[in-house]
Amino acid sequence: MRINVPATVLLLGLTSTVQAESGILIAHVPSGADRTIVLAVMRQALESHGWNIAAADARAISASIDGNKTDASIRLRLEDHSISYEGDATLTVATNGQSLKKPVDIPARWLKALRIDIGNALATMPDQPAL
Repeated sequence: MRINVPATVLLLGLTSTVQAESGILIAHVPSGADRTIVLAVMRQALESHGWNIAAADARAISASIDGNKTDASIRLRLEDHSISYEGDATLTVATNGQSLKKPVDIPARWLKALRIDIGNALATMPDQPAL
């Protein structure tokens, strides 16, 4: 029996556990921004980029997306003055006629698109609460 060592190493790499990544998506939410409007902006940005909303509450929105080879889930959370995210992604790889899922980071271009859309919308909001 002949064993292909690189293939074995590749298979071992694909079976690792999924670890959530997290970070700050938007570092500054204007203090004058209404929370419900910010949540609506977050929802709109997700939906406009193909994310499917799974759940939402007064502080966070969870969504998922099925890409060509990469699937991901994300949770955007509105903090006091920032928007954080937590999520995970998997890349489907075909090896020896089998589809294997490999944990990967959420593609940077997906996060960048959300960051741009949400950031542009927030830039139009007042930085001080209305009197």
